[in-house]
Amino acid sequence: EVAIDIREKLKMKNCNIFSTGFERKNITWVVRDVEDKTGYLLKIIEKTPGSGIIYVRNRAKTGEIAKFLQANHITADNYHAGLSDEARHLKQDEWQKGKIRVMVATTAFGMGIDKNDVRFVVHYDIPDCIELYYQEAGRAGRDGKKAYAILLFNATDEQNIKKRIEINYPEIPTIKNIYHQLCNYLRIPIGSGKFMTYDFDIQSFSFQYQLNPYMVHSSLKILEQEGYLEYIEDMNTPSRIHFLVGRDDLYRFQVENATFDSFIKLLLRSYTGMFSEYAAIDEEVLARRANTTSETIYQYLVALAKRKIISYIPRRRNPVIFFTEERLDEKNLYISPATYGERKKRYIQKLNAMVEYAKASHKCRSQMIRSYFGEENPDRCGICDNCQERNELGVNRYEFDLVTEELKKLADGSRNMTVIINELNTRFPQKKNMEILRWLLDNGKLIKDEKGNLQWKH
Repeated sequence: EVAIDIREKLKMKNCNIFSTGFERKNITWVVRDVEDKTGYLLKIIEKTPGSGIIYVRNRAKTGEIAKFLQANHITADNYHAGLSDEARHLKQDEWQKGKIRVMVATTAFGMGIDKNDVRFVVHYDIPDCIELYYQEAGRAGRDGKKAYAILLFNATDEQNIKKRIEINYPEIPTIKNIYHQLCNYLRIPIGSGKFMTYDFDIQSFSFQYQLNPYMVHSSLKILEQEGYLEYIEDMNTPSRIHFLVGRDDLYRFQVENATFDSFIKLLLRSYTGMFSEYAAIDEEVLARRANTTSETIYQYLVALAKRKIISYIPRRRNPVIFFTEERLDEKNLYISPATYGERKKRYIQKLNAMVEYAKASHKCRSQMIRSYFGEENPDRCGICDNCQERNELGVNRYEFDLVTEELKKLADGSRNMTVIINELNTRFPQKKNMEILRWLLDNGKLIKDEKGNLQWKH
């Protein structure tokens, strides 16, 4: 399913899918149920030599945790997309060189990083999906040596899941209201704003209208999916252009406006796809090719944009909103309930799979990840936290699975524990039965009530 998603997004209808598998034999997958997460980080770092990454969900938390680690004599720093290019490059370089041992970061940290000796990756907050978790955790142990992928998860996290869904998928009337507040904030009249770019401070906007900034962010992304605007928050996003006229009209413009002819030819030689979609450009590269300055290139692009020949989105240092359509009034702003509902449903399914992984107390974690990605009958890894607990039982995988499946049937509905054990002992060795039974009770898969009855927890 994941491979199919990628194929659809890349619009590759007829292609072969090659998979090398998702097993990472050197990574120990661990989940820890702890209330004091920050304190537990110290234990992880003290017990695990080498460098590491701690992923959190918001920018403020990166700074708070980094300062806590520094106060405990650990060389740590923070990283997120809101930092300047210079600051991010410096922090990343110092971490790569080992001057910083631990980087506390949002998901912005990781793309393009080539550091082989990362010994641990900790997720302080549960990610939205297994795809993201696997990608980020997989930055550990790229040298093939032993490494750890650790998720911190507790009852409070589980209680907050519903709130996370509400924030990531606000109700459609809420999204529409945020759209109109946004247009008012940017002073865009109805019928205006198409192909215009506006600087946007999400914190200032949220404060002015007393909105949750995370909910605003989610609403903007949904409006982007619906084709009304683009929210460009990555400061590394290059400048982009898109021709608003066809090739014939462009040729006529070149003939009638000789001043722009050589510049337009330069654009056409340098980039492709500009007639069908936005193409990333680099003003400095164009300047070198034309033997001029990047400022001159910028002026040409602005002039073409004013003449409605191109749509030009310059690179900005601050987040921007680009309107792909004019501002609509409330009755004409349509968000497809079917499309919205399907996206929300898939988000919840992926989030539930991540929660199931976090709560699993007897399944091999590597097995769960590989099964999620479509591998058939993956082997138990033998080194994740759940496998290590099972290894101590002295029971092999075949025996454990056989007895567990039988217990599921026998305890499907509340039944007397003695009766269940007696039935079990007629099929399998008594000593191993008791070891597995105790383990399942200790890990909450079997529940024993005050009457001595057993029930399998589904």
